Amino acid sequence: MKSPALLALLIPLCAATAFAQDKGEKPANGKEAKAVAEKPVDFQKQIWPILEKSCVECHSAAHTDKDGKLKKPKGGVVLENKDGITTSKHGKLAIAKKPDDSLIYASISLPADDEDRMPPAKKGPPLAKEQVELIKQWIEQGAELGTWTGKAAEKGKDGEKGKDGEGGKEKGGRDKPAPKEKEKEKEKGKGTARLDPLPSLQQGLKPVAAELLAGLANGPFSVASIGDDSPLLRVACTGRTDDVDDQAVAALVPIADHITELDLARSRVGDAACATIATMPRLYRLDLR
Repeated sequence: MKSPALLALLIPLCAATAFAQDKGEKPANGKEAKAVAEKPVDFQKQIWPILEKSCVECHSAAHTDKDGKLKKPKGGVVLENKDGITTSKHGKLAIAKKPDDSLIYASISLPADDEDRMPPAKKGPPLAKEQVELIKQWIEQGAELGTWTGKAAEKGKDGEKGKDGEGGKEKGGRDKPAPKEKEKEKEKGKGTARLDPLPSLQQGLKPVAAELLAGLANGPFSVASIGDDSPLLRVACTGRTDDVDDQAVAALVPIADHITELDLARSRVGDAACATIATMPRLYRLDLR
């Protein structure tokens, strides 16, 4: 038989439990807590503010600054609009459900003293751990952008375009050359015009067979065209550096003629990989840091 004192303690407790059940309230368990943690991440409300504050200064679309100088996005990466995130020179920057293969997550999760960590040390401290985890969660959930499309190129008066760096009209109605064209004209005047080697590299080159690319899809490399349907390829191992050794590089031999950019930074390659790299006749950029 329970003592009167014990009953006095149990009665209020039972009453409180019954009241909570009447209201449909249940104590939180592990599964419910996890469900709250996995609540869909809203890109526009939660991810974009992080990118806008810490990344867009260096990764905005090409535009002219207040001094009339052409400013290009660092590394060819644009984060201020949907097209930049989904179709950059590196391919998709955020690969749905694969944070370790996504350049955005890979670059912000590097150690603070790594020279490739984003944002760079000279621009500020690393993102907070909570911000990094939030971006990872967003990618794991599918890297959806929702209705967000970002900042489009701005047009001014008389056909002038702002952020994309195109010109409008000069006095007298003449076409005003874009800053980039002005730079080319200056270079020509000095006799120091620099030629883009890529058109000559891809001349007469046919695209890689689809089955060859499919065979590399499950490997440690991301393989993509350098853009504009060019047959030249950009190959990188971002997020899979530990899986890339001499043998992995040897698997690139079937597409060696098409590789023009090869990023093997922080991988485990050695002398044998260099022998394979030497068979790539159109290789123009190589990263072996």
